Amino acid sequence: EVLISYARSVSRPSLLDTGYAQQVEILEHLQSRGLDPPILDSREVLKSPRGVLSKLCERLGIDFLPEMLSWRPGARPEDGVWAPFWYQNVHRSSGFQPYRTKEQPLPKHLEPLWQQCLPFYRKLSEKAIRGDDSSAW
Repeated sequence: EVLISYARSVSRPSLLDTGYAQQVEILEHLQSRGLDPPILDSREVLKSPRGVLSKLCERLGIDFLPEMLSWRPGARPEDGVWAPFWYQNVHRSSGFQPYRTKEQPLPKHLEPLWQQCLPFYRKLSEKAIRGDDSSAW
């Protein structure tokens, strides 16, 4: 799903473009120092926003606030330079939308990249915080 989305802006993305290898490198670097950083997978956040964010806050030692589940629509200064490319839906939203499986098949030209990304994604995904689906909304 990430590759399909990314390919809308970058016609021939590479492994470097995805950031997966770099994220695993950072994860392994932190783990080698005895740290266990929280990992978020957007699919898991959308499946259970309250559950995932509650667990994230607990790991970070901060209070979970229900206000974290909604926001005012619109751009924010902290959106940065990527906002025009990635945040249009976020700017229109006022809260988390339920996760929906994407029906679009992976284009053939992205299959080799998908194969490259898969081991990195799996390493990150196995550590991702998961929420209790019953607390999703």
